Amino acid sequence: MGKVMNILQFKRAMCCGLGKCITELSATVDIIRYKNIVLWGCLHNLSYDVLFEGTRAYYVYQLTEFFNDEMYFLQPLSKKFSELLFVADSGTFAHCCELLCQFAKNGNVLADSVLNEKYDALLSFLLKVSDKKARKKASANFETISISLNSLHGFAFFCKSCKDIGSLLLRNKDADFTWFLCNGESKFGKKRIEKFLKQKSTEGEEYDIFYKIMLTKGDKTKPAEKERTAAKLIKKLEKGTDGFIDRFHLRYTINEEQSKLIADMLKHTRGEKRTAQLLQCFSGDCPLKSEVLIDFYEKGGAVLKNATLRILSERKETGLREFALKLLTEDKVNGKAVQLMLSNCLPGDEKILLSVLKKLKIDYKNSENWHSAFTAVLAAASQKIKISEDVLLYIYENSLCSLCRADTLRLLAKRRWLSEDILNECLHDSDCNIRLWAEKETVKRGKTV
Repeated sequence: MGKVMNILQFKRAMCCGLGKCITELSATVDIIRYKNIVLWGCLHNLSYDVLFEGTRAYYVYQLTEFFNDEMYFLQPLSKKFSELLFVADSGTFAHCCELLCQFAKNGNVLADSVLNEKYDALLSFLLKVSDKKARKKASANFETISISLNSLHGFAFFCKSCKDIGSLLLRNKDADFTWFLCNGESKFGKKRIEKFLKQKSTEGEEYDIFYKIMLTKGDKTKPAEKERTAAKLIKKLEKGTDGFIDRFHLRYTINEEQSKLIADMLKHTRGEKRTAQLLQCFSGDCPLKSEVLIDFYEKGGAVLKNATLRILSERKETGLREFALKLLTEDKVNGKAVQLMLSNCLPGDEKILLSVLKKLKIDYKNSENWHSAFTAVLAAASQKIKISEDVLLYIYENSLCSLCRADTLRLLAKRRWLSEDILNECLHDSDCNIRLWAEKETVKRGKTV
């Protein structure tokens, strides 16, 4: 067994979703000292990216079970969830919702009651609200709670939700509950759902509209939607009426000729803000030479620096290694500078890598692009660039992203650097794919899970 963690170390490991929190609670004699931190985990979304990773509700629930004091965690969680706005952040809503479901699955009546009350209140709100933004956010949360309650109560509740969503579609035919339907099909079977809805569609307008809009969505061959062409977006760019989403779309739609046109705009533009906005239209294939971009970086403020460094970090050419090393040695640490260094590295450069990574602030906002740095390291390792064991272990211990952690673990295993202690932790990781992988790896080593 490793060293006993202090409170801050435990909290950090819990935020990362590491299994060492569970191994610590199962072994320590002083479990009470971690109780408040686990409560904090109950009340906060610990996932770095809910869309790709899902929530860490199951993991947090496992931590609560060690204390044999369900209501200590459940009462504050129930209060928080009951008071959450209908338009609350979707990650926080999903975390609280799924964690309550874990308590309800264990037979807790309070958790079940709080979930059902929120469902009814959200439905009532959506049937009245007219503001589009509020409706969109609340709809996403309603979809989340519907799916959670389907898991809890089975097909009967799914059928009720179909009718409730039908009542929402009667008010707004453009509402999108595709995820709800896909999840239902995977749980209960597509044929069973089709049969039920076909029968019910003759009995009420709510079921009928759900059947017509939702179930036939995938079968319709819609006329090909005209691509948001670069030409149209460039017109907005020229008028100055473009927004961030327009510039983001341009990155993936502009051709070489249009790319040169935007580069020409850059030559004649005035003002750092506008220059940064125009640079947002480009990926690494920006027609501007690296020397020009470096000049923008050196003369610009934070926004312009970020825009130019993002483009440069995707390039591999002579001179950029020196620029990257200069940034990193001047303590201007940014994940994109790490990515730039690794794209252009020479043997020996890996020696400074760990010290550079340790300077990055690893937070949920990704304020210093730590995520870019970690993914660049993992990409470099997979391309046979020498990455030390210490660097991979640092990423495993500190990444808030479980997808990065999974890739790191596979590299550690491949290089025979995966210790028994870490493999044992992985059996209790917050990520279900890591847990399954760890089980297979344990069996490979001739041990029982």
